[in-house]
Amino acid sequence: MSTRTLAAALGLWLAPLAAHAEPLQIATDPIVATGGERRAGNLVVPAEPRRRPDDPAQRLRSHVDGALSAHEVRTWVGPPVPAHVELAVGTQELFLLDEIPGGGHLAFYRDPYGASSCGFSDMWRNCAYSFRLYAADGALRSDLALGPLLSADRHLEIQDVQYSDGIVYFNEACQTYAADAKGHCSALVALDPVSGKLIWRSKHLVSNSRFRLLGDLILTGYGFTAEPDFVYLLDRRTGQVLDRRKVRTAPEIYTPLGDEAFRITLYDASTVELRVDRPPGKPPRLAPSVQRTKIQYPDDCTFVAADPDAPPPRAARCAEALAAFLGDPATLAEAPGVPPPTCDFDAPERAGERPMRFLPWQPGLFLLEIRCTQGAYNTLSRHAVYDERGAVPTLRMLDFAWPADADAPDTGPLSRRKAVFGRDWDARRGELTVWAKYRGMGDCGVFGRYGVSPEGEARLMELRTKTTCDGRGTNPKAWPARRVTAGW
Repeated sequence: MSTRTLAAALGLWLAPLAAHAEPLQIATDPIVATGGERRAGNLVVPAEPRRRPDDPAQRLRSHVDGALSAHEVRTWVGPPVPAHVELAVGTQELFLLDEIPGGGHLAFYRDPYGASSCGFSDMWRNCAYSFRLYAADGALRSDLALGPLLSADRHLEIQDVQYSDGIVYFNEACQTYAADAKGHCSALVALDPVSGKLIWRSKHLVSNSRFRLLGDLILTGYGFTAEPDFVYLLDRRTGQVLDRRKVRTAPEIYTPLGDEAFRITLYDASTVELRVDRPPGKPPRLAPSVQRTKIQYPDDCTFVAADPDAPPPRAARCAEALAAFLGDPATLAEAPGVPPPTCDFDAPERAGERPMRFLPWQPGLFLLEIRCTQGAYNTLSRHAVYDERGAVPTLRMLDFAWPADADAPDTGPLSRRKAVFGRDWDARRGELTVWAKYRGMGDCGVFGRYGVSPEGEARLMELRTKTTCDGRGTNPKAWPARRVTAGW
C-alpha cells in the first residue's frame, strides 16, 4: 500500500494509539471554570477560539486541530460555538459547524479513529457520522444519523458536508483505493434533513474531497494515486453529471475568481483554471478560464446585481477593490514636501472623460491610469498595477523617481512622487514613458522611462532633460541624459 493510501484515507489525522488505552470517556459538555472553556470527550473549545484559515491540504474539511484519533486532544479552530450546540453526540465529536444564511447552524459530528464505530479490529468499517440542524433561535430542527443512508457499511468516509436552501449535501468518499470498494464509493448525496429522505445520489467516483455549491450547479472532483483524476460539474437538482475535465492529479480546493470561474488547486499543488460555460439551449459545461484582457471603465468595473449564492462577477470584484483602494487616504498621498494634485475623477462633470483607464498588460493584469489635473498639453496622472488573476483583485500604487526641482531638473536631486505625466505604455516590455512638456511644441521639459513590475515597483531606466526652450530638439529621446543610479 502506498504512503498516500492510508494517510489520505484518514485525512492525515491518524496518530499512534496506546496499545492498551482506556475506552474513550465522553464528558457531559461542562463549562470549565477557567474562562468559559468547553470540553466534551477530547474536544476543547476555548473561550475565544482561534479561527484558522481554511487548509486546502486536508481532504477532510474540518474545524478542529489535532490528530483525529481516540485519546488525542483536539482544539476547536472554527466559528464560535453557541451554547445550545452540543459538542458531542455519544462518542461522536463536533467536527464541522457552518452558519446558515438567515440564522441557524449545521453541526456535523463523527467518531474519532479507534473509538466505538471506528475500531481498528475492522478498520474498513464505516465510522459513525451524524448532523444536527439548529434554527436561528437555537431550536433543534433535525438530528439525523448518516450511517443508515450510506450506500455501503464499509470503505466509505464523509469528506465534506454542506447545507443550502433546505438541503444537506455530503459525499461518501472512498477510504482508500476505489478498487477496494469495487468502485462503489465517492458519490455525492443530497438529503432532506427534516424528513431524512434521500433526494438523489450521484454516480460513483465523482467526489472524494471538498465540493462547492454554485447556484444550480455543484463543482466537485475525484482523484487518487494511480487512478484517473477529474473535475466534475453536477446538476444540483438531480445529481446528474453535466461535464467533466481531466486534470493531472486529484482536485482539492476551488477558489472563486468571479464570473463562475475558479482556480482549482490539485494534490501536487499545481493549479488549473476553469469556468462554467452556459451555451444557449445546451447544458452548462466546463471550459478553460480566460482572464480579461480588456476593461472599459466604468462599465467593466462597477457594482452589478448578482446571485447571492454565486461568486461576484469580475466587474463587481473590480469595483469593490477599486473603492477600497481609493478610499484609503494613504493611497493618493504624496511624499512629504510633494504637492498633491487634485484627482477629481469622480466628479460628475468629468464622467464623460473616462478619467480612469485600464491599460492592458497581461491576461488579468493591467496598468491603471488615474487621471488628475489636465492642462493644455500635459495630463498629470497616477498609476497603479491592477491584478485580478487571484481570488481577490489587488491594486498597488506606483511611485516614480523625478526631479525634485522643476527649475533645475538637469542637476538637482531626485525625489519619489506618485503623480507623473504619463504618455505611453509598452505592455510587451512593461515600460511606461513619462514626458512633461514645458510648452506645447515640446522643445523643452523632462522625459523619463520606467520599467514596471507586477509587484508594483517602477524602476527608472532613462531620464533626459532640456530646460532651454529654443524651438529646437522636439525629440526628447535626443535630449541630454542624466546618469541613472541603482535604486531609482
